[in-house]
Amino acid sequence: MTIGEALKSVRLEHGLTQKEMVAGFTTESFYSKVEHNIHKIDAEVLLNILVANHIDLEDFFDKILSQDSKKNPYFELENQLKFVQNIKDITKLDKLAENLKSNIPEVFKVRLEEAYAWILHSNAHASIQLKKKVRRQLTKCEWNKFSYTFLSHAIILLDIEDAYKLVDSAFKAYERDPQTDVYTLQAISQICINFLNCCYHQKVKRKYIYRALIMLKSLPANLAIGLEKIIGEYYTALFKNNKQQQKEIVKLLKLVGYYQLIEDTVEE
Repeated sequence: MTIGEALKSVRLEHGLTQKEMVAGFTTESFYSKVEHNIHKIDAEVLLNILVANHIDLEDFFDKILSQDSKKNPYFELENQLKFVQNIKDITKLDKLAENLKSNIPEVFKVRLEEAYAWILHSNAHASIQLKKKVRRQLTKCEWNKFSYTFLSHAIILLDIEDAYKLVDSAFKAYERDPQTDVYTLQAISQICINFLNCCYHQKVKRKYIYRALIMLKSLPANLAIGLEKIIGEYYTALFKNNKQQQKEIVKLLKLVGYYQLIEDTVEE
C-alpha cells in the first residue's frame, strides 16, 4: 500500500473529508493528488497531519508495510464501507449493498452486515445463518490480537448473551497473557467500548457492563488508548446516571472532534 492509499484509508476510517484531514498543513488540492499517488508528501507534513487527526503512527505505517492494494481488488470497496459506516448514512449503505448484490466474497458480506448493525444499533438485519457462523468462528478461534480485533468489529452481530460469553472469554485470555503492544491494547479497549455500546442499546444485566468497565480501567496507561479510556469514563457516568460528569465528557469530546463516537448514547 502506498502512503497515499494509506492516507485515504485512515481518512475514511475516521469519517473525514479531505479538507478536514489536511488540518491546514497543506492545500486540499495538493493532498488530493497525494491520495491519488500523483504527488509525494513531505515527511514533516505527513506526521503533522497524522498527529492532528489522532491517527496512530504505528498502525498507519503497518498499513503501508503489510498491504498491497494492487493485490486486493476490494481495497476501494473496503474504504467506501468504512466511510459510510462512520458517517452513519443508511441510504448510502443501501445503495452500496444494492450495487454489490452477491458479487462479493463472504468476508465482505460480514463487513456489510456489521455496517448495518452499527448504524441501526441492532443485528436484526443479519441472517440467523450469518450470526451462527460468526459465533462459531469466534468460539473456535485462539485468542490473539487478530481475533480480538475481529470480535471488536463483529460483536454487534451477536445476540447479547453470546456476545458476553465471547467477551468474557477474550478478557480471560488477555488476563492470562496481558500483552501490552499497541495493537493488542487497542483491540481489547475497542472490545470494551463496542460491547458497552451494545449494552446501552440492549438494556442488559449490570454484570455485563461492569465486566467491560473493569477491564478497560485495568488496561495500562498508554496514549494509544487514551481516547478509549475517556470514553470508558463516559460510559461509567452514563450507567451510574452521573449527569454532570456525562456533560463534562461530552463537552470534551465535542471540543476534540470525537463526539460522534458516543452521540447515539447521549440523552439530552
